[in-house]
Order: sequence, then C-alpha cells, then structure tokens
Amino acid sequence: MVVQENWWSPPNEYRNTQDDWFISFFEEGCKHFHDADSTRIWVYTIFGQQRFPDEQQARDNVNFLFIGENMTVHTNHPLYERMDAVLNFFHDTPKSIRFPLWMIYWNFYRDGLFDTIYERQEYDESRHDKAIIVVSHDNNGVRQQICSKVMSAYNIRVDSNYENVPHDTLVDIPHGTQHKISLLQSYRYNICAENSHNAGYVTEKIFESYYSGCVPIYWGSSPVEPQIIHQDSFIHISCDEMRKDAREISQTPVWKDDALVYIFAAHLKVWSVVYKKMKMKCLRNLCSLRIYPVKNVDECYDLLAGHWKTYRKLWNPRPHFNLVEDGTENVVRTIFMEDLADEMYDRFKTTY
Repeated sequence: MVVQENWWSPPNEYRNTQDDWFISFFEEGCKHFHDADSTRIWVYTIFGQQRFPDEQQARDNVNFLFIGENMTVHTNHPLYERMDAVLNFFHDTPKSIRFPLWMIYWNFYRDGLFDTIYERQEYDESRHDKAIIVVSHDNNGVRQQICSKVMSAYNIRVDSNYENVPHDTLVDIPHGTQHKISLLQSYRYNICAENSHNAGYVTEKIFESYYSGCVPIYWGSSPVEPQIIHQDSFIHISCDEMRKDAREISQTPVWKDDALVYIFAAHLKVWSVVYKKMKMKCLRNLCSLRIYPVKNVDECYDLLAGHWKTYRKLWNPRPHFNLVEDGTENVVRTIFMEDLADEMYDRFKTTY
C-alpha cells in the first residue's frame, strides 16, 4: 500500500493528476514482485499538518520525504532521521536523491519520451502569436519585470490568468494540469518563471511548454537540466536576447540523446530504496522479461542504458541479466536491474 501524507491535494483528489505519480509508480514496481504484497510505502511532503512517522512505523515501512518546492531539508529536520530517502533538487544530505518537481508531471516510467507526444509540435500557424503566463502569485515581483520585458523589448503581446502582471488579455483557466496544457497549446510562447533563481531548481514549467508545443521563455536556473535538454531549445530571458524567431526555436531538438537514461536512473534509484529495505528477490512469473547474458557485471550498465533507450520504458519489458560462466551457458548469478541502481545513478545523476 502506498500512502501520501501532508500533500498539496486532498487524497480524494489524487487520481488522474500528477499528485498520484508516486502511488502509480510504487504500485507498478510492487506488482512485479511476489514478496512485495504487504509492502507499505509512505511519501511525505513538508506541507499540511505535518504528520510524522513514529519509530515503529519508520522501521517497518519505507519512508520518503519529497520536496517539491524551493526549500532545503537539513539533517536536523524533524522528519529527516526517520526517512529512508529525501527526494529534492539538490544532493545536500546523505539521504538525498535528486528528484525535481518536473519528474512527477509525466509518466516517464510508463511512456518514456515518445517524440509524437513530448517533442514540440511543428510550427502551427493557428496558434496565437502571443505569449501566455499562467501563475498564482508574484511574491517577489519578478514576473512583472519579465512580462514588461517581453512586451517592450521583445514586442510580444502577453496574456495572463493573473491580473497583477502586465498583460494584454486576462484569461480564465480552471485549476488542473490538463486545463493548463490545453491553454498553452493555443499560444506561440509560454513564459516560465520559477519561484527562485537557484542552480538546480527546475520545476514543471519549462517541460509543460515542451509538452504543449510552445517555445519557453524561461527565467530561473542556468543551465537548465543540462544532461536532459538542449540549452538552445528555449529562450533564457535572464541572459538571451530574442536571438531566433519562434519557427527556428520550435524546430530545435529538445531532448539530449541520453535524456531518458538520466531520468530512469533517478527513478530506479528511488525504487531501489524500497527493493533493498524490503529485501525483494522473487519476481512474479507474469513479468515481461528481456534477458541479457553477460560475462561480468560491468557489461550490465551499458546494456541497461541501451535497453531504456530502445524500449523507452523503465520496466516493461523488465531488463534481466544472467551472469554466465566463461566459455559456457551456465548461469552463475541472476542480476536484477535494482542491483545496478546505485552505480547507474552515480553514472547518470544530474549535478550542479
């Protein structure tokens, strides 16, 4: 069972939103193993009423702390000592796994990076030749400055759902990611302004632009996920002038060749925390396997990266490695991809 505590949305509003990402992810992982039937996984955030696990619960269950906003958690945080891992933007504690907020906005573990969905659409003449900014606040005044610059220096009209930034038209948009995506699909540009300008702090905004076929006008971290996306696939308003028109930028590739490997290496690292603590070792017979014979463990890492790039799925089919005796077909040891998680993460983790 997967439980989320202190979350943004109430539990009855999780399903079919990005807020159920961890529930779906861990349920998918657990269904592969016979010995995961009674596994209990708790995912905490730092919001809400701050319900903490007691010592017994921390011992018996797998506990994650997910930091989805621009905050840091130190080792003296009340939740820290009872967590098995902290999922955040930075590698700032011994338990940290870098898992930025944008990771939960698409089912990469299920779908991978399908070009027809995630690459930007061809230049569409039917789009408004304007920018859109969708925000809920402008506490630091940055978004006002950005919209002013886009309208004056770039000569691009701006629509907004928030009346306290410079805009051309005020638009109404129902709450929810899908409504936002539908709105973005009507515009040429999307103004993506993070809450803070910290290296490594990257939320969902720029990725929603790519998903929607917009050209992102971005304010925030620099570089932006350099192992994942090409830096000339968006306009960085803090350092760029309008160096290309929208047509040129919209034809620039977004994803780097190993983007999916970096993403899946982080996913596997997170899942391996459950795998190791619950000592899972018995795969269900119904698992779809792609079996690779190997002569040594080092071969597995390149094969796993190639597997993900070929199938674009984290675990369907599930990669499986048989270590065979030299010169024979005798299987000496079976290696699960979970056994490779730490090394894969160290090889492919995004660092700032």
